[in-house]
Amino acid sequence: KDVGAEDLAVALRKITLTRNALVVLCGSALRNVGIGALLDAVVSYLPSPLERPPVTGIDPKTGAAVERGPDPAAPFAALAFKTTFDKNAGLLTWLRIYSGTIRGGDAVLIEPKHSKERIGRVYLPDAGDREGIDEAPAGSVVCVTGLGGVRTGETIADPKAPIALESIRVPDAVVSIVIEPKTASDRDRLGPSLAKLLACDPSLRSSVDSETGQTVLSGMGRLHLEIAVASLEDDYGVSLNTGKPRVAYRTTIARPVTVSY
Repeated sequence: KDVGAEDLAVALRKITLTRNALVVLCGSALRNVGIGALLDAVVSYLPSPLERPPVTGIDPKTGAAVERGPDPAAPFAALAFKTTFDKNAGLLTWLRIYSGTIRGGDAVLIEPKHSKERIGRVYLPDAGDREGIDEAPAGSVVCVTGLGGVRTGETIADPKAPIALESIRVPDAVVSIVIEPKTASDRDRLGPSLAKLLACDPSLRSSVDSETGQTVLSGMGRLHLEIAVASLEDDYGVSLNTGKPRVAYRTTIARPVTVSY
């Protein structure tokens, strides 16, 4: 028989939450088709933070497993899942808050570095804009300033209740290009700009080939590297030439010979 839309939504949400099935939607990001349906499905079928089970981490002092539920009154625990550099605000650290509440000016513990830093301002992101807020409870996704030493995948926690959450695994780079500054001023800006870019995107790698002297930038694919180069040029004002890495050729043993002397 026909199933009503409400009954179908309830059933789809139930099997999604229990992970017994997957809801699949069709669309095209290129043509902006199906985006509204995707966002509606996120609201209708995916769990809210309060419906998720407690997150499990490790106590850095004892190595024992620790659980934190989505309780705003619990000790603070969040994962830094992204860092971006803003021309006005500086380095922004994006946090997914699993438990507790964060406020501007709070002192936090960084794991696994065992270092302490202080939160600057707390922002609620809204597409390309940010709204300053006084506090953010468990379940929030916010960006904060002041955590200059924090990198993607690190845990931000209450110093009185330390916890280390599972870090983000970054795959190895698969494609490399050579980048060269066009002018002397570009050469001076390249190092600091590249350091900021690598801090924001841990899937990028940079190295200097000791044999050829070339600066090699490696990433997940050609498009990934094109975006990184465009960011260096547009966001940091570094003009670059790009090309393929050179290969240092060597001679090798071709065949065995016998010599009498």
